[in-house]
Amino acid sequence: PRPLVAGHEAGEGVLRAGNNLALGAVANSITVGNGGALDINGRTLQGYTQHIFITGTGAASTPTLGALGNGLGGQFLDAIRDIELTGDATVGGDGGRWDIGRIDFNADPSVTVDHITGNGFVLTKVGTSYLGLLTGASNLAGFVANGGIVAPHENTSFGAGPVTVNAG
Repeated sequence: PRPLVAGHEAGEGVLRAGNNLALGAVANSITVGNGGALDINGRTLQGYTQHIFITGTGAASTPTLGALGNGLGGQFLDAIRDIELTGDATVGGDGGRWDIGRIDFNADPSVTVDHITGNGFVLTKVGTSYLGLLTGASNLAGFVANGGIVAPHENTSFGAGPVTVNAG
């Protein structure tokens, strides 16, 4: 498969990564809009995708994937480096573990590096997957867990907004 040579927009349906380089160069941005979904598909994309913009609940054909998620089993640590919400957004999947953020080895351990930018919107987790939040979040209006496991690795992983945990 050929990697993308510029940014990409998934506005309807599901875009599935075919390999770790599928989304192209580090400078690329990926935008997932209402009705679209990006399935990391069991890939570790964090070193190659610097920034993913997401909004919406994902594609109608994959309601537990969200706008961004993992549809395959296994563990994909450091799967995604950065996300930015451009509206209320849903992440999830029914696959194995996947992570948002990364450990910044060159940063002072007492300083949290935010890799989730909320822009005043709510982030919701759906599906049965395990989601590791290895980073801080800034300006999230709230975090809602509707399914699976969410593991915050930083004191600021959910930002300063309210956290809601629903059955599921």
